[in-house]
Amino acid sequence: MNILANRLKCDVLNLGFSGSALGEKFMAEYCAAQKSDIFIFDYDHNAPTVEHLDKTHEAFYLTYRKICPNTPIVILSSPDFKFKVESRTKRRNVILKTFENGKKNGDENLFFIDGETFFPKAFWDACSVDSVHPNDIGHLFMAEKLEPILKEILKKC
Repeated sequence: MNILANRLKCDVLNLGFSGSALGEKFMAEYCAAQKSDIFIFDYDHNAPTVEHLDKTHEAFYLTYRKICPNTPIVILSSPDFKFKVESRTKRRNVILKTFENGKKNGDENLFFIDGETFFPKAFWDACSVDSVHPNDIGHLFMAEKLEPILKEILKKC
């Protein structure tokens, strides 16, 4: 996120909860209370199971959206598709369902970035420290993917 903050010349509040972001309603309310220009919604890795993600993902989005009806939301799916492809696909489908339902209900300030597209296939192994957590080059590739979308959103703010 620091890469994006520097490039976009904006402040970033990174609420990374080190494995503890589980999509709870009170956290959606807390995030919404921060009154941000853009909310990047990404806790796929922390959800312990696909079922948990399915139970909490759209509910989190709806809680946040109710409090912040106009804040642009960028939903991300996990970038680590090389391993556990079946599980990652199921998780991405849960996230896509949230996105598609939001769009179907008229949410024009909702965006989706597929985590599978973050890292170039040829460099995938060089993008994380443990096949899960992005390293410096992984964060750089993620910033490259997010930057143009965030620039467009910020132009409208």
